Amino acid sequence: MELAARTGVTAEEGRPDADTLVERGLIRRSGDRRVLELTPEGERLASRLVEEARGGLARLIDDWGPAEHPELGELLDRLPRELLGSPADRPSGDRTSRRPGT
Repeated sequence: MELAARTGVTAEEGRPDADTLVERGLIRRSGDRRVLELTPEGERLASRLVEEARGGLARLIDDWGPAEHPELGELLDRLPRELLGSPADRPSGDRTSRRPGT
C-alpha cells in the first residue's frame, strides 16, 4: 500500500507491474502478499540503477570541477540513492539514510 501511495497508483493498478517483477525474479511477496521485497537479482539491478544514475549526474556536471565544488562528490553519491525512495527500497548494502541530520 505504501508503494502504491508513493507512486500515485492504487495497489490494484500496480499489481500487474508487481506481478511482472515477481515473474522476472526481481521481487518476491511476503506470505500474506502485502509486502514486496527485492530478491538478490533485484538487489543487483537496483545497485546498477544507482550507479547508472550517478554516472549520468556526473556527466551533467562534469565541467563544474570538484576542486571548486567539493560537495558535489557527496551529492553524486547521495542523490541516486535518495531517488530510490525510503531506506527499505534501497539495495541491502545501502539501507541507511544519507540526509543530513537523520
